Amino acid sequence: MESITYQSISGKAAATIFARIKALGTNGRPPTPQEMLKLRPQKLRKAGLSGAKVFGHERLAQKTIDGVVPTMEEAQKMSDEELVERLVSVRGIGAWTVEMFLIFRLGRPDSCPSTTSV
Repeated sequence: MESITYQSISGKAAATIFARIKALGTNGRPPTPQEMLKLRPQKLRKAGLSGAKVFGHERLAQKTIDGVVPTMEEAQKMSDEELVERLVSVRGIGAWTVEMFLIFRLGRPDSCPSTTSV
């Protein structure tokens, strides 16, 4: 959720928006996938998400419920390739985002972020 929120906007703006999204969950945590799907899109837009990011958050929630997006425990046991394949199927998450997740959240420093030649 955080990665989708932070895409293509300043860090300060994204932090403000993500704090608003977290406030929609319980105990200071972002909404669960089930809670996210119950939120009206207008509420997420009011928090500051673009329409595309609202859709991305909804797809992330649904794919988490469907088991496509693994739990942190499951992710730790999966290969880099399998994680990239599964997570890039979520709108708003690309290979680079998954590779940053591998490096910074799963502690896999041997992961090499993709680069795009122009």
